[in-house]
Amino acid sequence: MIKSEFTAELSARLRGLPPKDLEKVLADFCAKIDERTEKGMTEEKAVSLLGPIEDLVEEITRKTSFFKLVAERIRPKRKLKTRETVLMWCTSPVWLPLQLAGLLLILAALVLFWVLILCVCALFVVGVCAGGVLIRISVGQIAIPRVSTAVFYIGAAIILFGVAILLFFAAVGAVRGGIRLCARLFRGLKRKMIKGREGRTK
Repeated sequence: MIKSEFTAELSARLRGLPPKDLEKVLADFCAKIDERTEKGMTEEKAVSLLGPIEDLVEEITRKTSFFKLVAERIRPKRKLKTRETVLMWCTSPVWLPLQLAGLLLILAALVLFWVLILCVCALFVVGVCAGGVLIRISVGQIAIPRVSTAVFYIGAAIILFGVAILLFFAAVGAVRGGIRLCARLFRGLKRKMIKGREGRTK
């Protein structure tokens, strides 16, 4: 792949970037290619040293601000005609609540997910505290002495500690999974926004 083919493909995959950011990205890669070709390297070799284009797009997506992508996404690509503006405002009672409802549903699902994780963490803390209390009570029962009652409390405390340990590992796994899920959703949304203009320009 030569430089012109590389820049064309990269531009096609980063159509959702703001124009200034896209120009800067292309200029940076062109400068790297030119620097290597000036040292006697072929364009194909210079381009290949940049790495797979999928990895480059992923890295650029990761570094690009989400809010910058949103601003570019909602920015009008041309001046709206009067009739288009009137139509947009007349239909806003329909499309605006639907979009807000979709956004709120997504946010509610994420909040509910993290609330459930917090509940599991709270149950872990309760289990540990209850087990500690039962151990303390069992020590008092032995001192009375009421060995059978103390054994019962110790057994109950061991069960609570076992459940708490299981809840701890479940909570850790859920938190890690939740973080990975949110990060994957966030990256997927950014990828879609960066590539989103491709369909409209074809």
